[in-house]
Amino acid sequence: MTQETRLEVGFPVDVHVLLHRGPRILLLRRAATSPYAPGLLCLPSGKVEPGEDVVTAAVREVAEETGVVLHPHTLRCDLVLQHRPPRGPLRIGWFFTAAGWPGARDFDAIDTVRNAEPHKHEELVWADPDDLPADLVAYTRAGLDAIHAGTPYALHLQHPEDAIHDEGPTTRRLLPIGGSDRGRGDGRGPTDPVSPPLRGRLGRDPPARGVSSPRGRSGEL
Repeated sequence: MTQETRLEVGFPVDVHVLLHRGPRILLLRRAATSPYAPGLLCLPSGKVEPGEDVVTAAVREVAEETGVVLHPHTLRCDLVLQHRPPRGPLRIGWFFTAAGWPGARDFDAIDTVRNAEPHKHEELVWADPDDLPADLVAYTRAGLDAIHAGTPYALHLQHPEDAIHDEGPTTRRLLPIGGSDRGRGDGRGPTDPVSPPLRGRLGRDPPARGVSSPRGRSGEL
């Protein structure tokens, strides 16, 4: 491809941070006037700014939204998720967990966390990750589900008719890539890094016995 015909393709990049306090995680309720997902719950999150790396962006967003100042070394990347919203471009979400942040163990130390952007968020909610609220952004729910399943990479490809808020499986549409196991453990090499649902989408699963593959549909990319 020549310089004249080369197309520059880019995706918006988001960062999402899990702040644990005891058994709960911090969620923010977006303002009713928000242009995106008004009134819904999400993690502390935001877009990576031009020239910014994802770790720096995560530290900045948490400080701007909650007042909590994190050290970059406390962040652990749990998930990279490609997300396709019902409307708008594909985007990449990096999900981090903050370990050892101020107030992480003391649930009564509420002064360490505050709603630092009341014009953007209505309230802070401490939620049980095993019993999540129903009024979550679907993007947020998909990321939390992938982290809970232990998959480090996943796709969340919504359809144009899907809702922005979580409505169960119809809006989650989560396709894990790989899993929590990094190898077989029997010396035979790594497992297939592509999950069964995604293998089916890519045509990599073998046809059922007695069914031949249609000509021209080998699934090769």
